[in-house]
Amino acid sequence: METKDVPKWDSRLKIIRHLRSLRKDSNIKVRLLMTTGCIEYWLMLHYEMLAPSIQTPEEKKRVMDRLCARVPEYEKGNAAVTSKIAKNYPTAVKNAQRTISNLLAEGLPGLEDSDERNRWLCQKCLTFSNVHEAIDFLLQLR
Repeated sequence: METKDVPKWDSRLKIIRHLRSLRKDSNIKVRLLMTTGCIEYWLMLHYEMLAPSIQTPEEKKRVMDRLCARVPEYEKGNAAVTSKIAKNYPTAVKNAQRTISNLLAEGLPGLEDSDERNRWLCQKCLTFSNVHEAIDFLLQLR
C-alpha cells in the first residue's frame, strides 16, 4: 500500500466483491493482503520489529538501505536471496502481528479480516503488514 493507492480503494473492493461472488464454496476466502510502502518493509520484519513512516521515496530508500545492511546481496527480484530471507518467516509473522495490534490504539476497527478494517488500513497510510494472516491460514491447513 502506498499513499497513491488510497483513492483506488473502492475499485479494489469492487474486484474483491466480484471474486467473492465467483466462489462456489462460501468457505473459500478472498483476502486483501497489504504491506505499507514497499515489499522491503515486509522483508525487514523477518529480522526486526519496526514501523517507520514509509510514504516518501526517501523513506522507502531508508527501508531498502536497512534491509541491504542486513542482507548485502539483496536486490529486487532475486529469488534465491528472498528465499534466504523467508527462512525467518516466524519472526516476520510475530512482528507483523504486532504492527496490526499496535494500530488498535490508532482506531483500527478490529483484528479480524473485514472490508471495514481493510478500508481503514488502506486509507490511514500507517505502517503495517497483514501478510502474516496468509501464512497463519496456510499453516492451519497442514
